[in-house]
Amino acid sequence: MDAKTIIIFSIGINDSQIINGKSSIYINDFRENIIELIEKVKKFSSYILFIGLTKVDDDRVMPVSWDYNIRYSNHEIIKYNKELKNICEEKSVEFLDVFDLLSIKDLDDGLHPNDSGHQKLCEEILKYLQDKFF
Repeated sequence: MDAKTIIIFSIGINDSQIINGKSSIYINDFRENIIELIEKVKKFSSYILFIGLTKVDDDRVMPVSWDYNIRYSNHEIIKYNKELKNICEEKSVEFLDVFDLLSIKDLDDGLHPNDSGHQKLCEEILKYLQDKFF
């Protein structure tokens, strides 16, 4: 791959979900999975960026409207976001924290960004890429 190939990941929020009262992916497994992913992708590029996790509207996603057994909570998301940030620091990988970027008005269903949420994310990511990689 080209030396300027930038690999961007925006993953992890589904790992923080609670299904039937239990973690979807326990945080230790989440950590191991992210480390393995970083090690594999570093073979292709040294320009790697992880986008942090976004907040949710707790009132609308405990449970989610499409499945009574699935819940998200900012309390859990914060733990996974901090772990992701720590891993990125340990592995010398870029991390963009966006947890406080969106408001609940920017969430379509309490979880997924709406048009304004996506616009805010896009602008923040572009700004970060320009500052760090170009």
